[in-house]
Amino acid sequence: MKLLTREDIPEDAITVSPSQIALFQRCAYKWYLSKKEGKQEFRVTTEKMTLGTIFHKLLQNYYNLYLDRPVELLSSQELVNLMERTQAENGWTDYDSQLLFINAYTIFITYMKWAARSEQLIPVGTEVETFAPTGLRSNSFTGSRPIYLHGILDLVAERNGALGTVDHKTHTRRPWTVESIVFDIQTNFYPMLVALQGIEIEWAMISTIDMWLPKNNVHEALQREERFQRYILKRSMMSLEAYKDEIFKVIKQMWCDPTFQYTRRLDKFCSGCGFSELCMTYLQGLDFTELMDSKFESTTMEVQEFDAQVFLGDVDSPDASSYPVLDDN
Repeated sequence: MKLLTREDIPEDAITVSPSQIALFQRCAYKWYLSKKEGKQEFRVTTEKMTLGTIFHKLLQNYYNLYLDRPVELLSSQELVNLMERTQAENGWTDYDSQLLFINAYTIFITYMKWAARSEQLIPVGTEVETFAPTGLRSNSFTGSRPIYLHGILDLVAERNGALGTVDHKTHTRRPWTVESIVFDIQTNFYPMLVALQGIEIEWAMISTIDMWLPKNNVHEALQREERFQRYILKRSMMSLEAYKDEIFKVIKQMWCDPTFQYTRRLDKFCSGCGFSELCMTYLQGLDFTELMDSKFESTTMEVQEFDAQVFLGDVDSPDASSYPVLDDN
């Protein structure tokens, strides 16, 4: 399986990832600020995010040991080697990181036993970064640059002799179903990314890992789902052509249409957004140029919570009725 790498694409190529697509669909203006204007939004890394990253790295190193062959249980020494290598590669040596690492490592041992018992996957590649040409070029204002899709596939594997993609999800309680993954951006994006390079993907899988132990409550524990679950989307359920048309439509709005309007708005999704102060300043009819050129060039900006409804109904505003209506949809 030969896929395009970064060395295979033009140096001036624009790349579009599934996270960019999701961001643009959620708030086109925020995408514009971060991707076109290069503005920086301060991000706080939570324990959940770090724990998920650690588990992904453990899975990557584990499946790398079994490329092109079925996975097996590691011996005690092999487990220690895997742990030490993963820690060393990622610099998880401080006290807080070690606590999270031991938590993830303990869950990984359970996962390994579960995988070795029920695994039907033969790993072909892990953390596979690849690109696919779209045939589109950006508008003249951005240099008429070629546009490529970009993604990093957690795992490419064979299942019953058919090639597929696996996306590891360490979210804790999202109610995944086979029906819901039909609409998951990454689940559809990765098969399309590979298919555009002439390699057919026969299935896509979401592998869910619950990283948090149940509380000491019998009733709650009995209602919890299994810690490890998998949901498979067969090729017959994929509408890659329709999905491709939709994604290309979004990309054209992003990079090809010079008249596209990146509308500013305030709604429930704005709470916690680092750029909310900028939007509030603009919607109040105030000059936001200085704010744009100073605070939002810094990576140390604080993310502040705000209540959009309170802002829109501010009694001190000269004309609050002229503000946009809060969108709860």
